[in-house]
Parts: sequence; structure tokens; C-alpha cells
Amino acid sequence: MTSPDPGAANRIPKSPAVVLVDPGLAQRLEALFERDMRECTELDLAVWTRRSTGHKLLDRAFYLLKEQL
Repeated sequence: MTSPDPGAANRIPKSPAVVLVDPGLAQRLEALFERDMRECTELDLAVWTRRSTGHKLLDRAFYLLKEQL
């Protein structure tokens, strides 16, 4: 999978690593993840570049506000 952010490969990710010692919680989270994956839509570069002007403006606005959100 690639990121639409061309500079992403040069930065340390802000996503934390999580280690769970509760097997029940781990199973519930894994089930939620699997459900989310079934409901996702994969985007390739062609689809991403054809998104609407409004979508691109929202993307840019949220990118500029990311530190405040």
C-alpha cells in the first residue's frame, strides 16, 4: 500500500504500536478490524487523482488543520 503523501516515507510515523495482554480484548479488536476491512474500498492512484474538486479542497483544509484536530 502506498500513501498519497509523497513525503510520508521520509518521516517517522506517528502511529503508536500497541501490545495487548488481554486475549479477549485482542480478539474483539481483531474482529472489529476484520469487519472494517470488509467495509473498506481500496483506492488506486487513478481513482485518487479523479476525486472531485470539493474532495480535494476538504483534503487540503484538513491537512492544514491536522495539528489542531
